[in-house]
Amino acid sequence: MDGARHIVSLHRGRYAVKNVRGGYVVLDPHGRIVAKGFVDHARADAKRDRLQAEADTVAKRGKRPCISCARTFDSEGIHNRMCPTCRLRNSDGWNPHGLARRGGRPG
Repeated sequence: MDGARHIVSLHRGRYAVKNVRGGYVVLDPHGRIVAKGFVDHARADAKRDRLQAEADTVAKRGKRPCISCARTFDSEGIHNRMCPTCRLRNSDGWNPHGLARRGGRPG
C-alpha cells in the first residue's frame, strides 16, 4: 500500500477519506465520520466526491472570475469574489477599487 493514501488532509470546507482498522471512512470538514464501512479506497473516494460536490453546490464553490483582475480562481463560495493575489495586495493597503481621477487616470 502506498503511504499517501493514509494521509488525511482537511482543507477548509473539504471532505476527506481516512483508513481505519483495515477499512475506510469519510470525514466531514470538521473531522466527523459521515460514512463508514468501505472496504476499498475507491468506493470511499467516490462517496467523498459525491458529498463534496453537494457541499460545493450549496456553498456555490467553484471557478469564479476575480472582481479586481478578472482572472479565474477557485472560489470558496459566494462570499469569496477576490483571488488570493488581489486579496493579498488589498491587505497591504492597495485598493483595487480605488476611484479614478478625472480623465480616467488612477489617483
